Amino acid sequence: MPAPITTLTAPEPLTALDRCDNCPAAARVRTTFANNHDLLFCGHCYRKHRAALEGAASSIDAEHEDW
Repeated sequence: MPAPITTLTAPEPLTALDRCDNCPAAARVRTTFANNHDLLFCGHCYRKHRAALEGAASSIDAEHEDW
């Protein structure tokens, strides 16, 4: 029996309507975890939690690489 085929799609780009999951600011960073759940962060909240997120997230998509 062949293995099921899994199709991965790229997440939609963040828009002006996307908001940080920690505060009401505009989202600038999308973090994706192994369970395929996303958390969105503004730049300030991402910098505040960066060390923990880098250890836990399976991918991090930020508008700026220096965040």
